[in-house]
Amino acid sequence: MGTEELIKEIKNNKEKKNRKGLVITLSIIIVILLGICVYIFLVKPYLNNLISNTAQLVVYSMMQEVSQCNELPITLNNQTITFIAKECLK
Repeated sequence: MGTEELIKEIKNNKEKKNRKGLVITLSIIIVILLGICVYIFLVKPYLNNLISNTAQLVVYSMMQEVSQCNELPITLNNQTITFIAKECLK
């Protein structure tokens, strides 16, 4: 094997290693971008919908309790507010 052939073989090996590293790097970037897209388009809307539905359920339950002329004390940061329907004050 001549010197030129040896140099060509070394260059080919380096190019193969560089390509392999590039492919791995691009694959990792693609996987990360796919993960971000899945979060943005699937997970985040699902969580927002879940939170919204939960908040609606809480408010509905509060309104139902108050509409039956029951007092509803709500405490937040050591301060309590008692809710009662306006119609029940008469």
